[in-house]
Amino acid sequence: GNWSFDCQSHYWITDNEVNWSRQWSDEEIEEGRKYDKMIKQSHFDRKNEKYAKSIEGNFVRKIINWFR
Repeated sequence: GNWSFDCQSHYWITDNEVNWSRQWSDEEIEEGRKYDKMIKQSHFDRKNEKYAKSIEGNFVRKIINWFR
C-alpha cells in the first residue's frame, strides 16, 4: 500500500489490471507496516545465515586442505 501518501491507496496489480482494496484504518496500516518489517527482517536474517554458513564452510575446508 501507499500508506505514506495522502491517498493511502491499497491495491494489487494482477494480469495488468489494478484491483483496488477498501480504505484501511490507521490501526490496519500500522499492523501492515509491522508485518512488512517482520517479513523483510526474516528474509535478510535467512540470507545472512546462509552467508555465515558458507564463510564458515569455506574456512573449515581451507583448514582441512592445509592439513592435507
